[in-house]
Amino acid sequence: MIEDESSSPSPPSEATLTQDTPLRVWTLVLAAHVALLGYMLSVRVFFAGTDTSLAALARGIATWDAVHYLAIVRGGYSAFNLAVLFPGYPAVTALVTLLLRDPLLSAYVVSFVAHVLGASLLYRLTRMDQPTEVAWRAVVLSLIFPTAFAAVVPYSESLFLCAAIGAFFFFRSGRYTLAGVLAFLAASTRLPGLALTPALLAELFLNRRERRVSVRALLATLTPCLGVLVFLAVNWRFYGDPLYFLAVQRSLFVRQIAWPHVGAISAWHSLSRPAPECVTVGFNELLGGALAWVVAVYALLRLRASYAVYCGLSAALFTFQSFWLCNLRYVYVLFPLYILMARVSRRNWIYYTLTGVSLVGLALLSMQFARGHWAG
Repeated sequence: MIEDESSSPSPPSEATLTQDTPLRVWTLVLAAHVALLGYMLSVRVFFAGTDTSLAALARGIATWDAVHYLAIVRGGYSAFNLAVLFPGYPAVTALVTLLLRDPLLSAYVVSFVAHVLGASLLYRLTRMDQPTEVAWRAVVLSLIFPTAFAAVVPYSESLFLCAAIGAFFFFRSGRYTLAGVLAFLAASTRLPGLALTPALLAELFLNRRERRVSVRALLATLTPCLGVLVFLAVNWRFYGDPLYFLAVQRSLFVRQIAWPHVGAISAWHSLSRPAPECVTVGFNELLGGALAWVVAVYALLRLRASYAVYCGLSAALFTFQSFWLCNLRYVYVLFPLYILMARVSRRNWIYYTLTGVSLVGLALLSMQFARGHWAG
């Protein structure tokens, strides 16, 4: 139930894993990031009008949540609607801004570095249980997922994904201090980071091989709780109420805890919206909610118990809501999804089909986003 032993090779040694990020992985990630960003900037040039300077184009695709993250970097939590955003991404961006002096440039740099490191960590983490081909294909599929555009703009997805994958990788490697730091960073960046605490506990107690439970390991599993406490402290410091963000969710997004069918019905009704919103809102919400639970079940049956806990709790956070906003983007940060896709696409025709469908989806959604429209 925990692992598919019949198809998993013997885990490589820690020394091997440390060196096991081949040059082609780094080259692929760098090329994919630059190509996707270049594509979005080109789309912006076509639709931008008169001002096509690089700075103007970069501002043009830093829209929606990016505007709010940059507002936090520049002036803190100065508006009530900012209460729903976790402080991890703007805090890291603010630190980089001390060096680069430009919040927008710093945000792009943070996303770029996190994207590259996250993909390389995904490769190394996958190699712990899977052959090289599966790890390689997992990286490829993560880079062309339809909402991967969120990793190249000033959004928190790339930083969260990097921190979450790193927390698992270093925890499984026995480097608990670093795992704890990254788990804290993930939980202070996005709410699903809270799922890392039970997931790492599951890794510690259910997947261990005659390994003693150390105090450092236990402490590392608790750091995500500290990350969420930082978010609550921010709400208390700026708004006088640690749970103020819940009121903002209800008032702005009509979003509150509800059974999954409530959000599913809302997403279904969104299919009646005019094109392309019927796709970028309704269809993506339904697809994202279904994928989240499929990944959780698959992880339970074929991967690791810790991955199943992480995906299952994340899926619950996504779908036990009255409004499934941008669910396909939420699923993007569930890294076991790419291991699943890589494993089921060992036949080339399946792999090429998945690649083609993902590329088309990415091209359409990133074009929609670069034009300034919603693409979840």
